[in-house]
Amino acid sequence: MTVKGSTKLTLLVAALALMAAACGGHNRAVDSLGAPVLTVSVPAGMPGGTQAQWAVSWQGGRAPYTIEASFGGGAADIAAGTPAASPFSRSLLMRNDSRSGATMYIYTFRVTDANGASGVTSGSYEVGAYVNQPPQIGQLTWDPETLTLGVPASDGDPGETELTVSVTPPAGAWAIGDTPDRYAPADAPAERLIPADGSTPATFSFFNRDPAVAAAGSVAIDVTDGFGGSAHAQFTLHLPSFILAPDTLYAMPAQRVVKVGEPVMVIVATGVPAQSFYYMDGVGLVTPEDSEAINGSENYGAIGVTHLAVDGFWSALAPSDFLVWMYPATASVIIFPPPMGPRRWDYSIAPVGGHDVTTDSGALFNVQFTFATPGVKSFSFVAVDGIDRTYYSDSVSNHYFWSDISNVHEGIPSSVTVVE
Repeated sequence: MTVKGSTKLTLLVAALALMAAACGGHNRAVDSLGAPVLTVSVPAGMPGGTQAQWAVSWQGGRAPYTIEASFGGGAADIAAGTPAASPFSRSLLMRNDSRSGATMYIYTFRVTDANGASGVTSGSYEVGAYVNQPPQIGQLTWDPETLTLGVPASDGDPGETELTVSVTPPAGAWAIGDTPDRYAPADAPAERLIPADGSTPATFSFFNRDPAVAAAGSVAIDVTDGFGGSAHAQFTLHLPSFILAPDTLYAMPAQRVVKVGEPVMVIVATGVPAQSFYYMDGVGLVTPEDSEAINGSENYGAIGVTHLAVDGFWSALAPSDFLVWMYPATASVIIFPPPMGPRRWDYSIAPVGGHDVTTDSGALFNVQFTFATPGVKSFSFVAVDGIDRTYYSDSVSNHYFWSDISNVHEGIPSSVTVVE
């Protein structure tokens, strides 16, 4: 069969068209779909403060794709230019500052293909009332007598500015918080308020209730956020006892650093007396001129749950009661040089019943002071000031002076630093 020229041309054109379709048909087919068409899967039941899994899929367009999304304040946005493939999903922390009801927000998703064509879809969604997130306890560090507790940055709870950190020390130890109880119950927690953003750690100082007795055990740590959230941890504490030299009198501040006006607990303790000990007579505790004793803070023996308990040094003497024990805080005397100078505070303890002590050491009493100015504040004793002071007696009233009342002993605190 003979094919004419015009027919040949027609057949050639048709063949070329078929070849072009075979080689480039896929790209043209996808491109012909235009911009991506999006379908969003909105999570159900999204309370504020919880994670929700958002998902979006699309048809059309040309790979590769990027995605961006805004959630109208109900969650963190997805930045423009984020690489994506269909289906795309992301877990988001849902936001709702209301703790009492749901809040409506608007979402918008945009997917852009390789040609720059974008598909966009929007809609409304609901975030339920905020579910409080509990605080977290961060790193715990311990150096001699001080526990430092960090918390992570804020967990995002709305309106949350402070966390309360409390510690409950074991029996035998005393913990110092922001506002220590005057009688420092050993089984009551000490507290500190710290910022919820984690910028400031909580620190607690610990001290033996009786410096002659070691303290050890588990410290209970609790952090609360004021909205029902809490965290708990345990910490093992060991406080060695001080070695109290024989026939030596000590005045030991429990804190190392305090602010102006904050109370400082001072523990007066004795080493094993050289003579029989029954009465404590006129112990003249000397403090700086800007000091004030907190009236009612006097407590014989160790720092205790009950401030008049028979404990510390007196537990060995085993009295049934105390007849006369301490002068009130207002009975201080300003000593040299006038008109202002160091202050002397006189304390005496007269037990009822019991027996003389010759082989024991421990805490005689404790009292709290405040200071009006910053500086290093030292504590000492005076032995003679017109009359004999700072001595002890046996049960038949023979008087004995301690061999050492210098209150300067390596490794045993005798001063506190007061800061603004």
